[in-house]
Amino acid sequence: MERTTKKMVEKYLREYPLIDGLIAREELNIMYPYQEPDENVGGGRAQYKKNAPTEYAAISVVDSETIRAFQHRRDVIDQCLDECGEDTETLICELYFRKRQRYSVESLVTNGMIFVSKSKAYYLVDKFIAKVASKLNLYDVSDFG
Repeated sequence: MERTTKKMVEKYLREYPLIDGLIAREELNIMYPYQEPDENVGGGRAQYKKNAPTEYAAISVVDSETIRAFQHRRDVIDQCLDECGEDTETLICELYFRKRQRYSVESLVTNGMIFVSKSKAYYLVDKFIAKVASKLNLYDVSDFG
């Protein structure tokens, strides 16, 4: 796997706990867009212009590429977490989902929080990242058959 692909997936994994807030913020940006004040006094705007901002906002929220991308990422990571084992889930939660990481891979193994060897733990993390990358169509998985 390319280094940039792995870094991108790791970034997505770190964003995962915040993704609902990011979706809500994007919806608010669409519903209430920033409007610059009109300094043109007395002219320049149509008087009888039909104004339907709610309809436009609802359509914009449904069609927003950003919101759909966030939802797709969230769904893919949820699906991969459901399919992985308990040790992999512990590793991913500790390494990527915590705001401040308490344990490294080595300390998770030595403290008995996961029941695999250190090399197997790194393999599980790499396999999970590759699975997420393949489901996000970031690259073709060839070395994790």
